[in-house]
Amino acid sequence: MQNINMGNDSRSVANFILDLCDEQGFEVSNMSLNKIIFFAHSDLIATQECALVKTTFEAWQHGPVLPAIYHEFKRYGPQAIKSRAKKLCKFTGDKIVAEYNDLIHLQQFLGGCVSVYGRMSAAQLRTLSHEKGGAWDYIWHSSEKHNLGMKIPNTLIFQKAVHNLTNTEQNNSVN
Repeated sequence: MQNINMGNDSRSVANFILDLCDEQGFEVSNMSLNKIIFFAHSDLIATQECALVKTTFEAWQHGPVLPAIYHEFKRYGPQAIKSRAKKLCKFTGDKIVAEYNDLIHLQQFLGGCVSVYGRMSAAQLRTLSHEKGGAWDYIWHSSEKHNLGMKIPNTLIFQKAVHNLTNTEQNNSVN
């Protein structure tokens, strides 16, 4: 798991996923976007042992959330996101759209994730993220209260994602 704690700017990933959703004809709410990023992150960790985003997901009531992404798009409520995430330009001090040029090598991977998760409703994604035994479930229902930020560590995401991937492969080989 050499790159499990590396990753990319979550705003750039969000913008890339939003653009891919637009290309594939999917409207995405804030809740959906957070879940799509989480599942893409989880799938990348399970298959390539590297993180998609460098920030840590938190276990919130409605599933895994990247707080920066939530706050960037909360003004849309449950409606489709119509803008792109911005970041502060270190040279000018202006807010600029977070670019994702350095993520183009992930276009096929993220396009596949969007084609699977983008067609699901926010409620379906929430249900999927709440799966018993998953990373969110483990943190949310943990009896250990020392995790005040309800952080979902990449090591746990890796452990749960690989377990789910192994179970899926075993079930598919039986059928």
